[in-house]
Amino acid sequence: LVRAYTDFENLVPLGFGYRESSDLPTFPIFWRERILEQPVWQDMVDEVPTNVAQANADDWFSKSKYWSDRYFELRSRYPVKVGGWPTWIQGSDWPKDAQFLFQVDSTFKGKMSFGDSGSFYLFKTLDSWVIRGDCY
Repeated sequence: LVRAYTDFENLVPLGFGYRESSDLPTFPIFWRERILEQPVWQDMVDEVPTNVAQANADDWFSKSKYWSDRYFELRSRYPVKVGGWPTWIQGSDWPKDAQFLFQVDSTFKGKMSFGDSGSFYLFKTLDSWVIRGDCY
């Protein structure tokens, strides 16, 4: 069940331990600390000027203030990522004109596996929801 709200005023809590089916695992969502992020190369390749994309030096991307090992540490500890940029495994598969909402990664503790240690990503367009998935 996914509900979308424009504000918290009319938020309807599901209650502790809620689940649609007892066959589905329940695990807590730990909100990650907020860190600076940047898109992966594939998410921005059409936006980068040709002379920059074809340049020999890539320091402007790989050594930017947004690049951090903390990002990968958080991903390995928490299986849910809300907002920001999706952490693609096989490369970008961003739906056209969609907003990234959240992703859920495979987790042994949560007894959830998507392919070979994969993830699924939920996006919202103006009139629909789009789910993408990838794995190793």
